[in-house]
Amino acid sequence: MSAPFVLDPAPLFASGARLSLPGGGESRLPVTWRHQKRSALQGWIERVGRDGELSALCEVIDDWRVVDSSGAAIPFGSETLAQLLDVYPAAGGELCRAYVEALTESRLGN
Repeated sequence: MSAPFVLDPAPLFASGARLSLPGGGESRLPVTWRHQKRSALQGWIERVGRDGELSALCEVIDDWRVVDSSGAAIPFGSETLAQLLDVYPAAGGELCRAYVEALTESRLGN
């Protein structure tokens, strides 16, 4: 028997985001996101267009697993997110899509 369905979801949840790499290919970025209700999600999507991806993503990303070239962990913050968005031009849109998909699409397996 499965666990009962909980009406109030956890405030944080983990999900990966696929990011395009220059020259082709992709990598998976593990992200811990902040949950928000459907009523708040529409406003967030509007803010992405109005305020930009950096500001909007800082609202919903709680943590990530990113390392530098030596393998040392890089903590999440607005400056490091800005660096990622600058170095990987497609990353902003990909992260925004990954967040919306993680909130709205079922990942039920067989």
